[in-house]
Amino acid sequence: MPWKATPISLTDDERSTLEAWVRAATTEQRFVLRARIILAAERGETTTAIAARLCVTPVTVSKWRTRFAKDRLVGLQDGVRPGKPARYTVETERRVLAQLDEPPPAGYAQWTGPLLAAALGDVSDDHVWRILRRHNIDLQGAKSWCESSDPEFGAKAADIIGLYLAPPENAIVLCVDEKSQIQALDRTQKLLPVQAGQTEQRTHDCFRHGTATLFAALEIATGKVTGLCKQRHRHQEFLAFLNHMLPARPLPRDAFVVSQRGNRSRVPRVRIGELPLQLPEHRPRPRRGRVVGVILINVDQPLRRLVCTISPGESRDIKEVANLVSLHDEIGLNSKQLGFRWHR
Repeated sequence: MPWKATPISLTDDERSTLEAWVRAATTEQRFVLRARIILAAERGETTTAIAARLCVTPVTVSKWRTRFAKDRLVGLQDGVRPGKPARYTVETERRVLAQLDEPPPAGYAQWTGPLLAAALGDVSDDHVWRILRRHNIDLQGAKSWCESSDPEFGAKAADIIGLYLAPPENAIVLCVDEKSQIQALDRTQKLLPVQAGQTEQRTHDCFRHGTATLFAALEIATGKVTGLCKQRHRHQEFLAFLNHMLPARPLPRDAFVVSQRGNRSRVPRVRIGELPLQLPEHRPRPRRGRVVGVILINVDQPLRRLVCTISPGESRDIKEVANLVSLHDEIGLNSKQLGFRWHR
């Protein structure tokens, strides 16, 4: 009696699923082959013809026809294979993740892979790291956040941002801030410059010849920056900068000075009533509200690049650094004056 192949019939959903397997570029080729065998069998092709066209043996075609007829689409998946059972299960993964919620052992500030493996006892270091990578967990990484302790933070922030977005007519808005701890370092050996195949090299030990503080004010409407370097960082220097800054501008009827609410602005002499030229409005930024001080974006980052370019072997005087900073302030920033634009 001749051998008879297992007949195959498909529902619309099964046919759509198998055709999607064949079309998708991400489907594993073993599933693509099985789908093609079933689709060809459903069209009425013989086992021998299917095997010849797909370059497989008739035994393979017969196997998948039989398994599909018995278990449908589930039958096309790989069955349970003999061998050693899996050492780690889903429960092991849950234990590793749950252990992260516990405090680390005494004497350790945070968990590491070996510490987690030792705490669990029956999990290897490598498998712990696999689980952590799968869940994108970085044991050494940390993020911080800051909440303002100022009860009037919302109102002050809205007030200052409103000055940036829509300054009053016939008024001037100045954002004042400072960059402190600008160092004049003298390396014990002159640095070796960048060359082909060699990065810049410098000694780790140096002599410190003092620090300077840059006070700067950004005019919101025009983008003009006025700066002044001082060797100390006190409220006296802050007042001196205001005396230097304000006469340099023809002040309109209304002027608004937005400054960081730091130690200097808490000194009584720097408060509203005793500001130079009796400014009508002095608005300290709310505590921990540095996000609304745009002067940092316009002055601090370019200044960092400038300080990094000062030759460590030649910065023997803090006045030299102050002159370079002042020159950069006057030429580098004001040569590209742009008014403030708010970006969300």
